[in-house]
Amino acid sequence: TEQYGNRNIAATDQMGIFNSVEQLQTGNRNDVDAMQVGFGNYAKQSQIGNRNVATSDQMGNNNEVWQYQGGNDNVVAATQLGSDNILGQFQLGDGNNADHLQVGDNNYSYSQQWGDDNVALGLQAGDNNTMTQNQYGDRNYADDFQVGNNNSYFAVQTGQNHIHIGTQIGNGNYDSTTQSN
Repeated sequence: TEQYGNRNIAATDQMGIFNSVEQLQTGNRNDVDAMQVGFGNYAKQSQIGNRNVATSDQMGNNNEVWQYQGGNDNVVAATQLGSDNILGQFQLGDGNNADHLQVGDNNYSYSQQWGDDNVALGLQAGDNNTMTQNQYGDRNYADDFQVGNNNSYFAVQTGQNHIHIGTQIGNGNYDSTTQSN
C-alpha cells in the first residue's frame, strides 16, 4: 500500500493463501478497501484525486479486480463470488459510480467512464459471460443484467444523458448497443 496525501484510508482483509492486493492513493480523503477469501486472488486499486471510494470483495479462487479512479468524488464497487473471474473498472472524471457483481465462474466485466456523473451497473450470474460498458461524456446511465451462460453484452455511450438498460436471461445471447449525441 502506498499513500501520498492527507486523510487517506486503506484496508485489506485476507483469508486463504496466495492472495495479493496492491493499493495506491494519491490525493486527500480517499478510501480503499479489499477483502479476499480463497486462494490466488488479485486486486489492484489506484486512486488519484480526492474523496474517491473503492471497494473490492473476492470470495473464491483465481479472481482478478482492477480499479482505477482519476478525479474526485468517484465510487467503485466490485464483488466476485466464484472463480476465475475478471472485473475491471476505470474512472476518469468526477462524480462517477460503478458497481458490478459476478456470481459464477469465468466471467469478464469491464467498465470505463470518461467524464462526469456517469453510472455503470452490472450483474453477471452464471458462467462464461462477457460484459463491456464504455461511457464517454456526462450523466450517462448503463445497467446490464446477465443470468445464464455464454452471454455477451457490449454497450457504448458517447455524449450526454443516455440511458441504457439491458437484460439477458438464458444462454448464448449477444447484444451490442450504441448511443451517441
